[in-house]
Amino acid sequence: MGLVLMVLVLGCSRQLHPTPSAPPAREITPSREAAQRLSERFATALAQPGPVQLTLYEDELTSYLALNAGEGALRGITVWLTGEGAYLAGQLTFGKKLYPLAALVTVTSERGQPRLRLLWFTLAGRSVPRWVQRSLEQALNDALTDAHLPLDLQEVRWSEGSLTLVGSVP
Repeated sequence: MGLVLMVLVLGCSRQLHPTPSAPPAREITPSREAAQRLSERFATALAQPGPVQLTLYEDELTSYLALNAGEGALRGITVWLTGEGAYLAGQLTFGKKLYPLAALVTVTSERGQPRLRLLWFTLAGRSVPRWVQRSLEQALNDALTDAHLPLDLQEVRWSEGSLTLVGSVP
């Protein structure tokens, strides 16, 4: 089944044209300390009822993904945060091959819940068809819903290097 999906994605996609924008050139080095810092701040922010303003930094998100993605299909993910959204770059493993991937993702609030939107997504240098992007978006958003985050998200603020979530814990 995975092979069929890979053939469909790569076969039905068009050659990558320049993306609307490119990720920042800054290098981000994952660290256990940054991943731990994110985990602790997130847990502390959601531990007690009341207003929450939680700022996430790209080194923390990159580190958390690097250390917690395990030996799964995604490797070497780097996250850059800008005013446009989160740029992601890394590799997808399929069998013994590695395929580069890149995406621009935004997070918004919809009825108090975080919602991800893929603005563009490439795999092996090709734009992924919109129907595949919509399916992936739906799966990611379903996972967020299933996580039952105790946060009524009211606002998402994007800036260079950080993302701030504003809301409240009921």
